[in-house]
Amino acid sequence: MFTINSPKVSTNILSSSAFTPSTMTQIAVNYAKQGGKWIYCNFPETYTESQIVTANGGYVFNKVDITGTKPHQVFFSYQTQQATKDTYFNIQVKNTGTTPITLTVTNKGIYHTLDSAFSSIANADLWSAVSGESWRDFFAGCNETITIPVGGSKWIVQNVRKPKNAGLITGNVRFNMGNAANKATVYVYMADAAGRSGIGKSPVTYTNEKYYSGYSDGYMLAANVSVKASELSSKKCIYLNYPSGIKNMKIDNTSVTSDLLKLTLTNGTVVSSSTSGQNLGNWGAQYIFNLTLENDTSTSKKFNVYLRTAVSGGAKDYPVLMSGSNFCYANMQAQAWKWLTITVPANTKKTDSFQYILGTNSCDKKEMIFEVV
Repeated sequence: MFTINSPKVSTNILSSSAFTPSTMTQIAVNYAKQGGKWIYCNFPETYTESQIVTANGGYVFNKVDITGTKPHQVFFSYQTQQATKDTYFNIQVKNTGTTPITLTVTNKGIYHTLDSAFSSIANADLWSAVSGESWRDFFAGCNETITIPVGGSKWIVQNVRKPKNAGLITGNVRFNMGNAANKATVYVYMADAAGRSGIGKSPVTYTNEKYYSGYSDGYMLAANVSVKASELSSKKCIYLNYPSGIKNMKIDNTSVTSDLLKLTLTNGTVVSSSTSGQNLGNWGAQYIFNLTLENDTSTSKKFNVYLRTAVSGGAKDYPVLMSGSNFCYANMQAQAWKWLTITVPANTKKTDSFQYILGTNSCDKKEMIFEVV
């Protein structure tokens, strides 16, 4: 595994202006899109107590039909206003097939700013810590097996209490159904009291805001990337979370100019990188890189790898990186994080894998920049 440099060490953080990615060669990448349904929940990004109460039990953010053996994943991100009572977040699955379902939850991470553990996180920035800590819990893994009879329903997330104070809540849940013939419907909702069911309710009506609830087919982009020291006389990069302008990139062997995953919204509308005025960013999508750093020269070389935000001004970014058991997240603002520094001896190579995730409420447009010094 790679050792990830801490973003809290000042020498690992540079100004974005130290780099000019537009002048760099973009490294060729061919992603394989992986995973089952990505159940994406971000509309309405901010909800009110009256909306929850008026829904009479279950204010449904999203409702998605699923089938097959691939693992499905739920991503959700919401802001809540000050309220007079607590609310409860739930994910419920209804068996719509003809045989019982044995469902297994393999990963689960849910956090909100009023979580009892949140106040103990040092230097906690709201979105950075909520997003980062939810992913830390997600990668810790779990093993929860649930049997759902034909026509029945079960909770895979039940009664996560969101205190009445204003705050943020986000998380990710991965599960699989095992049998290709199984069919089910997933309901993601907020209730005004513990134990209320959202089954049978329709999702909240979409009102053309630039926040989305729906689904994508797949939530992971996996690629093998190889970088040679002899080819880094000048820096090279990989564009990430870009709506356009990407070169030398493919997804499932098809050339693309954007890596953003398209969403089918709850009203059937499809939003992609080419949709006018779209607000996609691949927040919560997982990029999985198998990276080879090859020193094909006769002297030892040091490779540096940076993650840079392309958006200037006051906008913030909350990236997550993981390699093996090494996990780290950052709070960045027009900065570049030198997250990897590794020396490779002459005529040898170092290969390992890592994951990159753009945390919720970040800006889009990142670059992974490679140099040899």
